[in-house]
Amino acid sequence: MYISTFFAFSIVCLAVGVSSDCFKLPGCTDGVTHQIYENGYRWKPRGHPCYSCKCYQSRQYVLGCQVIADKVKVKKSEYSAAFGQISFLPAEEVEIREEEIVNITCETLPLPAYDPVTQELESITYQNVYYFYTYKRTHCCSRFDSYDNLHPSCMAVPVGECKTRIVQRGDPNKLCEEPYNVLGK
Repeated sequence: MYISTFFAFSIVCLAVGVSSDCFKLPGCTDGVTHQIYENGYRWKPRGHPCYSCKCYQSRQYVLGCQVIADKVKVKKSEYSAAFGQISFLPAEEVEIREEEIVNITCETLPLPAYDPVTQELESITYQNVYYFYTYKRTHCCSRFDSYDNLHPSCMAVPVGECKTRIVQRGDPNKLCEEPYNVLGK
């Protein structure tokens, strides 16, 4: 499946004429050799020597919840001083598996309770919890230079397997002396 996906994206990128000729794929596996790469690793995919790929690991945040981290009973005499204070612990990030997304929900938080018998109010400390899962993806770009605004007296000619050179149309042995733009590599 990765092979056909790689070829499909390559063809789409070439057909559309994306100037930087880059695309992304899920996972970090070479479609031909089935070799799995780790985060940060760069490689040239087998069968496509003019492309360079890199494996990225990313986080996908799914949900943020506010939870009660601590409850403390406050006497009525201390109530007015504590009433205006809302305290939060530093946020926490919790990694989950992608399959667990459907099971993650946030609870409805209760209001601080007042006990008329003891004349105590709950002082609540909150914490924000952010759930995420990690995934890998491949980002590949052509190593060919792309050109824009090439003067009509100049042309791009292939040099070697993955490079081009801008030369004079009338004499391909001379480099183009007219201005042009080189787009992403």
